[in-house]
Amino acid sequence: MRFEETLGVSDLFKVAHLELRQKIDRALKPLHISFAQYSVLSALEEKSGQTNAELARRCSVTPQSMIRLTQGLVTSDFVVKTASETHGLLIHFALSKKGAKAICDAHVAVDKVERAFVQGLSKTELKRFLTNLKSCIARL
Repeated sequence: MRFEETLGVSDLFKVAHLELRQKIDRALKPLHISFAQYSVLSALEEKSGQTNAELARRCSVTPQSMIRLTQGLVTSDFVVKTASETHGLLIHFALSKKGAKAICDAHVAVDKVERAFVQGLSKTELKRFLTNLKSCIARL
């Protein structure tokens, strides 16, 4: 089978992902947050107290990359770390006050990019698009 004979869904998603990521990185730059850092902060906003391994899985990066990301976020005072009460080697991460404000500001910037992405779709079309996308993801 040749590429021309496929649906090309994965290729379209790759292009959309790259375009969105570049635009989101640009939108987050004034906040001094990268797309990867935004992913970590969002994950911690969703569920505080995650470990490095949990964050790595959630953000689709290696544990080694997550170590660098969390170290940078701790240094920037966006994230605080605490030792596990039950396991001496585990470290849990949570948003600091500065991190909680930063993620709120970042959501505003990301929302603008996402709205530009779906601009031109009616409310009904947008709802259908999101429903269909969620259904496709669930089937994987």
